Amino acid sequence: MIDGGYRRLVELRQLRCFVAVAEEQHFGRAAGRLGIGQPAASQLIGRLERELRIPLFARTSRRVALTPEGTEFLAHARTVLAAADAATAAAQRLARSPRRLLVVGTCSGLGDRLPSILAALAEREPGLEVRLRSVAGRERSQRVASGQVAAAFTHEVRPHPRVRAETMWLDPLRVALPAGHPLVRRRVVRLTDLAELPLRLVARRASPPLYDLVTRACVEAGFQPTLLPAASTLEDLMAELGSAVPSWTVVFAARARQFRSSTVAFRPFAAPGLALATSLLLPAGPADPDVAALEWACRSVADGGGA
Repeated sequence: MIDGGYRRLVELRQLRCFVAVAEEQHFGRAAGRLGIGQPAASQLIGRLERELRIPLFARTSRRVALTPEGTEFLAHARTVLAAADAATAAAQRLARSPRRLLVVGTCSGLGDRLPSILAALAEREPGLEVRLRSVAGRERSQRVASGQVAAAFTHEVRPHPRVRAETMWLDPLRVALPAGHPLVRRRVVRLTDLAELPLRLVARRASPPLYDLVTRACVEAGFQPTLLPAASTLEDLMAELGSAVPSWTVVFAARARQFRSSTVAFRPFAAPGLALATSLLLPAGPADPDVAALEWACRSVADGGGA
């Protein structure tokens, strides 16, 4: 409450004592109900009245009655105490039920979908803690089958008898070009427009599905791409693209939205475009409730078009 230019916080024990006295209409009975002495109850009420600067009780030698100010304050005090009791009960429930842990394998290209999935999952399952693990593509199915991860995102589905793969969404690809290249002025880029430019890709071992999709699409468009030496990371690849001999590469659309560079520009491919499926690897047996909640969050975000 405001008092002389400073703010004094009313204590919960003062409010509990006030409500007890109001209900019992007697300091002695209220003190016994709270398990304190009558002088302590009187001191708590007296201090509360001084801090609020209003009289809460009209006292006589035989009884205690609420003043009009006390009657109005009683409703607010009960609201505060109910909220405090609810918060305490929630904390006790959490203490009895430790947070559950869900370990999830990740892959590249998830972009801004992954934070959206985690946010949706946290809203539905507030007691669930998610830990992300970067897992190599060739190991994801085995990690899920062995229980080392509860589920894993992947662009590469390797058949496994104890794992099922559920397609979550299609990730469109964008062509990345030097910012000053004439093709950047076009709204969309056809694969055939890129035939004369060398192609930069990450090494095939880093992402076989992406590497095979792009090189196969080039062949189907009528040309064999000239491949430049592979960069070790996407950041290195973007740096080379923007500063070396004119060339092109592909980036997931979700990642392109996050990438900021004055030397590289991104454009959509002309229809039908290029896209790579993102799947969720799950144990083949009965669905664990937490894993089922993760699958729900993925579909929820996918149906909403991403973040």
